[in-house]
Amino acid sequence: MSGEYEQHIVKELCPTVGVQEVEVGVPVCIKAFAHVGKVKTECIGKAEIIPGADSCKGKPDNVCKFVISQKIKIEIPVMFGAKTEVGEASVDCDCPKGEICCNIGK
Repeated sequence: MSGEYEQHIVKELCPTVGVQEVEVGVPVCIKAFAHVGKVKTECIGKAEIIPGADSCKGKPDNVCKFVISQKIKIEIPVMFGAKTEVGEASVDCDCPKGEICCNIGK
């Protein structure tokens, strides 16, 4: 008897799927950062002295102008990253007034 009753209940069930479109969101804040490691400098070739327009031959209070230049290679290791903060998620089910919207987990 119990087997016939269970079969009868199964025949009376109407499977269905409920669908509700909702908009969900969570605020996210991202702040980028960069950490600079130890900078390395390497000289390439010899320094060069380039004379300026003035000469320094025997004049009092005269100024000699020149430029010293040096080609260098600089290695700057940088590590980029980001700090992320995530706020509380929210949902907008757009429930019309008078409809019941549940408060899950409250």
